[in-house]
Amino acid sequence: MPVLSSLAQISPPAAGAPVTQIIIGTAIAGSMTGAVLILAWLHRSGRTTLLDTIGRWIGHIQGVAPWAALPLVIGFGSLGLAFLGVYWDISLHVDKGRDPGPLANAAHYPILFGLQGLFLAGVLALVLPPKNAYVGPTAVKVGTTWRTPTAAIALMSCATIGYLGFPLDDVWHRLFGQDVTLWGPTHLMMIFGAVLSILALAMLQVEGERAYGKPKTSGQAWRRKWMRVQNPAAMLIAGSLLAGEWDWGIQQYLMLWRPVILAAVTGLALVYARRWGGRGAAFGAALFYCIARFIVNLIVGEGFGQTMPSMPLFFVEALIVEGVAMVAVLRASTFRFALASGIGIGTLGFGFQYWWSQFAMPTPWEPDFLFPAIPLSIAAATAAGVLGGLLAQSLRGELRLEPQRRWLGYGSTAVLVAIAGIAGNQDYSSGPAVTTTLSNVKTVSPATGTGPFDGEIRDVTVTAKFTDVDAAERGMSIMTISWQGGGVVSNVMEKIGPGEYRTTEPIPVGGSWKTVTRMQLGRRMLAVPVQLPADPAIPVEGHTNPGTETQQFKNELLLLQRERRDDVPAWLWLPAIILVLGGIGLFTVGLGVSVARLGLRVTPEDEPEPSSGPTPDPAASAAAKGASAVGRPHPAS
Repeated sequence: MPVLSSLAQISPPAAGAPVTQIIIGTAIAGSMTGAVLILAWLHRSGRTTLLDTIGRWIGHIQGVAPWAALPLVIGFGSLGLAFLGVYWDISLHVDKGRDPGPLANAAHYPILFGLQGLFLAGVLALVLPPKNAYVGPTAVKVGTTWRTPTAAIALMSCATIGYLGFPLDDVWHRLFGQDVTLWGPTHLMMIFGAVLSILALAMLQVEGERAYGKPKTSGQAWRRKWMRVQNPAAMLIAGSLLAGEWDWGIQQYLMLWRPVILAAVTGLALVYARRWGGRGAAFGAALFYCIARFIVNLIVGEGFGQTMPSMPLFFVEALIVEGVAMVAVLRASTFRFALASGIGIGTLGFGFQYWWSQFAMPTPWEPDFLFPAIPLSIAAATAAGVLGGLLAQSLRGELRLEPQRRWLGYGSTAVLVAIAGIAGNQDYSSGPAVTTTLSNVKTVSPATGTGPFDGEIRDVTVTAKFTDVDAAERGMSIMTISWQGGGVVSNVMEKIGPGEYRTTEPIPVGGSWKTVTRMQLGRRMLAVPVQLPADPAIPVEGHTNPGTETQQFKNELLLLQRERRDDVPAWLWLPAIILVLGGIGLFTVGLGVSVARLGLRVTPEDEPEPSSGPTPDPAASAAAKGASAVGRPHPAS
């Protein structure tokens, strides 16, 4: 069968990496994994105490058990490395196009090492606890003398799904062609693997604190509080990556997705931060996120010379959550806290993001999508906030105190799934006709050869005149974009007459530049080509605007994802999508069960009391005093 047999062929770059690079990459990954497993065996067999020595040193600084300290440091360091690699990789692709293979792209190495580091952290958390060691009331029995933290299994599982996304990405390219989108199924495996790993690291932090006991110094107490800021901040960073295509202005999905994603991410992370970390934790998480994104943008833009992405800011949303927490009647209930925060995020937070998009984002938000964007943002922020609140209750050992925890969890998840269904209801049909005219043509660079990417490069002004004026009036985000010519140029066109729009700055065409005029019309994302180079590796013919031409708007995925194969049978495509996304869903449910286990097997009385840590909510503290202890109390050592 042609589709299946392609796995064994040396495919062109548009449909998978060269076999030699696959062999080398497999050897590297296998060697790294083997080294991790050998190190784990040496530790468990007592042949080395190096890991234990390092863990004790870090644990004394952090105020957590040695078996949790080292994996926490490696885990967060690996997340930072992978995060840098992802933003670098996206910038390389939007600036220069496809790479010859996974090993030919320098940005892939920090991603690979970061995912491998997360797996290493999970393995170490699994094997570091000594024989007969007290690991806490939520420990999992592996052998007669071996107990491991629940978080270790969760972290290994989450890291594995992210790690597998890397090789499976090439398999996907061979079967279906390159899906040039951040939302490709295997790309989502890596993103969700990282997001879920962040939650697993929070679990490991809590289990490590419980086994260690109360902090012995003010420094340990402060560092424990800091982890309650750093972890939600990492969730903001990883979660906002789901809206990353809008950061470069080459989004392929309805504009409704962006406010909904940002509302859900901020609702989850900031409510989680405030409910777990106490006063100031939500604002601290937003500040940490901002600093981290700014540093990565500088490295990618100034250091590596690639297009610097725009970035959303979450200070207003953080202040809203902190303000809600000041009202005792709202603070006392997970649902009321999440509802008040969600309403604030979906209105005031939405208003700030709308204002910020007008000058800091490639694609400004427009009034035409305020409904249903605002009500869906409120619903998304509220539902995600409920989940964030339940997560914090689990980590604080207070989940038993929430009598409606099951219905809140199930209901919030159902709401988020429904919202995703509404936002994802995209129409892929064609649109009206438009006449595009090139003027003010200026040669920037002469042709350098006869290849498809070696043609003359010119700066032009693009004018688009719609045959259906009403469609133009109803359209949103009418713009012209050029990318993969060494940068990205995104220009929102100005209206110069009924149904007529013109770019406001020179647009590069020719060479390797891909240039299209695009719009959103209702639930359709539409585009017409202005200039597209031929690409023999796909293969696909080029398109050149002779100066003036009339075309019909088409589904823009046909232009932005030219590498996708159109000869794949539906019986293979749909099961592959279900398999990958279903796997992500199962891992997410499994992590939710693990977090609930962490919160139900203990009560607040089992929690260490940081002498200068986060300020507990009065309502939660009062409830904690009436709770009965469950499970074995940890030793004071």
